Amino acid sequence: MSKAILVLLEMPEKCLRCDFGFDQGDTAYCSRLEKSVERTDHRSGCCPLRLMPKKEPPTIMNDEYDDGYVTGWNRCIDQIERRTE
Repeated sequence: MSKAILVLLEMPEKCLRCDFGFDQGDTAYCSRLEKSVERTDHRSGCCPLRLMPKKEPPTIMNDEYDDGYVTGWNRCIDQIERRTE
């Protein structure tokens, strides 16, 4: 199965503010986890959402492998961010 990335413009602070969360009284239902999670003032520890990774600072190394890794990593982040604008 192919992998996919879903980019949310803002990370929700708690499950009920998430596009995938639904109020069930004392709990919230997460459609991504397909189960009920406890209602709290923060996201559940089992939340599948992750923060967008940061760009790596440029390196000044003699190792071409490390330089190429950083360049590739930053280009990938640029491509993801460009598609969300």
